[in-house]
Amino acid sequence: MTKLLHIDSSILGDHSAGRALAAEVIAHFKAKEAALEVTYRDVVAQPLPHLDFELFSQQGKDIPADAPRREDHLESAQVLAEFEAADIIVVASPLYNFGVPSQLKAWIDRFMVAGRTFRYVPTGIEGLVGQKKIVLVGTRGGIYEAGTPAAAFEHDVSYLKAVFASLGQQDVTAIIAEGLSLRVYRAMVVRTVRRSWPQQKKRLQRFNLSFFVKTIGVFVPRWLSVTLVSANRRQRVYFIKP
Repeated sequence: MTKLLHIDSSILGDHSAGRALAAEVIAHFKAKEAALEVTYRDVVAQPLPHLDFELFSQQGKDIPADAPRREDHLESAQVLAEFEAADIIVVASPLYNFGVPSQLKAWIDRFMVAGRTFRYVPTGIEGLVGQKKIVLVGTRGGIYEAGTPAAAFEHDVSYLKAVFASLGQQDVTAIIAEGLSLRVYRAMVVRTVRRSWPQQKKRLQRFNLSFFVKTIGVFVPRWLSVTLVSANRRQRVYFIKP
């Protein structure tokens, strides 16, 4: 049975476009495999403590019964086990102040464990986990696409790609929606992703919004399978497949 790990990290709850996008990605995988086993972790609703020396010192180890903060150690071990067991990992990450949410960084710090998920070798870092399918769902208020003036300030999806690359992961797909705060009605966008394409197209045209969809690779959710380009190209949804 295929195991999928779904991570949400937006602080916007039901108003999050990233959460809605990620939900569609999960639906895509469920449609392909009815028996798919999904583990869901909302790192905002159930935040992990940020990594400190006490937590770091026990990573990847058996936790003594009398260990200080034993519950925190056990939760860290559970996060690591979820990561190792997953065949597919879907991470929804908004860009906050040019980086990933701090809650998501706390999750990453739980599975980046030297000697367990990676090891140091003369040439750098070598991953110790098997190949997984990674899908990154990135959302941004502004435009940070490569070649734009703000591209150098984007440390969200690029950072996540670096994290998974360091573990030797080769099957990494990024789905990025950006420009969401540029003359965009966020609530409409969240509702739109749940509609069929004809409904979406009609609604987008009415509000004079554009989704420039660039597909590279094979992962294309059914609701973004058609390209719509209007006069205003400031809002974009595109896919990156290295």
